[in-house]
Amino acid sequence: MDILEEQKKYFQAKHKECQKRPDLNQYLIKDIEKYIDKIESFNSFEEYGKWVNENGAYFSTSQAEQKDMYTNFIKIQKFFNNKKREEYYAKKLEAVDKSTDHLSLNKNLTEIETVILNDEKQSWQAIQWVVNMYIIVMEYITAPDTKKDKVFSEVKEKWSTLKKYDPEINLEKILSYPPYRNVCIFEDERIIELFSNIREVMK
Repeated sequence: MDILEEQKKYFQAKHKECQKRPDLNQYLIKDIEKYIDKIESFNSFEEYGKWVNENGAYFSTSQAEQKDMYTNFIKIQKFFNNKKREEYYAKKLEAVDKSTDHLSLNKNLTEIETVILNDEKQSWQAIQWVVNMYIIVMEYITAPDTKKDKVFSEVKEKWSTLKKYDPEINLEKILSYPPYRNVCIFEDERIIELFSNIREVMK
């Protein structure tokens, strides 16, 4: 059996399959074509195998597959106007793009996944603290004069905690950012009225 010829046939078959949807396989098609061209220059499978090992052991193929996958995911999320998921896959694509071998590819994807999960966790915590702010502001407004100072201290403390989870927090963001806005049933005018009582805290 001519193993080198069999390898060439494998890439040709894979190339043919990818050509059915070139829009989904743009990076992989180029990578396969590189291997098909390169095989032509070798006289034996041993020579070819040595070249493969010296040039990343098919890392470029793994990278191309990942780049196609995340590029296509980004297009889908863009079509549905899901900006958060679009950003998520864009970060994954960036991690793949900067990888230089199989080890760094796995490391970069794992690291970016950890960062994304931490960001999502922080976002959920910020939403919870926005809820806490609605509650404490209501308590402050309805508190008797004898307890207002104590409750106001709690208002400042909770606002400070919220800012740790979202340093850009302000009234405009609470009104315009859907995850924050959707946790309150009041109309915008009522929310503005509520938070007007703690303007000095929000500066």
